[in-house]
Amino acid sequence: MNHTLRPATEADLPALAAIYIDAVRTLGPESYSERQVDAWAKWPSEEPDAFRDRIFAGDAWVAEIDGKPAAFAVFTAPDHLDFLYTKGEFARRGLATALHTKLEIIANAKGAPFLRTEASYLSRPVFNRFGYRVTAIERVERFGETFTRFLMRKRLSVGPPATGPAVAVISEHEASFAVTPVVAAEENVTVRRFDENNPGWFSGSDPRGVPGYFPAAWFQIDEIQHRASALRDYAAVELNVGVGDLVHVISTVNNWHLVVTADGLHEGWIPGDCLPPVTDSADWQPA
Repeated sequence: MNHTLRPATEADLPALAAIYIDAVRTLGPESYSERQVDAWAKWPSEEPDAFRDRIFAGDAWVAEIDGKPAAFAVFTAPDHLDFLYTKGEFARRGLATALHTKLEIIANAKGAPFLRTEASYLSRPVFNRFGYRVTAIERVERFGETFTRFLMRKRLSVGPPATGPAVAVISEHEASFAVTPVVAAEENVTVRRFDENNPGWFSGSDPRGVPGYFPAAWFQIDEIQHRASALRDYAAVELNVGVGDLVHVISTVNNWHLVVTADGLHEGWIPGDCLPPVTDSADWQPA
C-alpha cells in the first residue's frame, strides 16, 4: 500500500478529527467499553479549540492514501510524541510506523534527548515495538469516564538529561543469570521472599515462570496473595562491566543501578559498588 507523508495544515483539521473519531470508534471496542468509547470520541466535537491547539502546538504530519488523509501524529518540542491515530480501515498497514519514523527524525534534529507519550491499551503494543517502555500507570477522567493510560519513554541519546553523566566503573561485574525475568506493566509476578542481602528487592517468578529479583518500589505488592503487580515495565537483565568502562545511570533502586553503555547499545543492572557515589544522575521517570 503506497502512502505519502506531508505536514498537516489548518485545512486538514476536519479530516484529522474524522480520523481520530473513526480510529476510536472502530478500534476502541477491542479494549474499551461502549461508554468509554463514546467519551473518548467526544473530544473533537466537545472541545474543538483544545483539539486544534494540541495538534498545531507542534509538528503535525499526515499520512495520505490516494491523496486522502488516513493517519496523523504530532511531535511537540521538547520531547512529546502525540496522537498517532490511524483510520480504522488502514490500521496495521505501516502508517503509524512511517509517521513515527518521520517524527523521530524531527525530534532528533531538534535535539530531543528522549520521546515520551501517553499510550492507551490499543497503542501501547505499538509503542513497545518502537522501543518505548512504560514508566508509570495513571488513571485519567474524560467526559465522565475513567481511563487507564501508560506513560512511556524512548531514549534517543545517551547523556543528560536522558540519562546521568558518564561514570567510570570502579569494580567489575559479571551477570549472575543467563535467563532473567521480564515483566510488562500490570503483569503479575509471584513473590517468594524479600532479600535480606538486597533491601528493597524480592525474589520471585515472572508470568512465564522465570525466576529472578524484582525492585519492590516498581511493584504493588500483595503479601497475603504472594504476588505483585508491575507498576512499569521491568527487565532484570544484568550488565557485564569492567573497571574503566564508561556507563550512564538511568535509574538507581536500592543500591543497584540501571545503566547504559557509553555507545548506547547495551543496558542492564549493576551493583551500586561498581560505581563511585553518583550525583546529578537522571532518574528514568516521567516528569
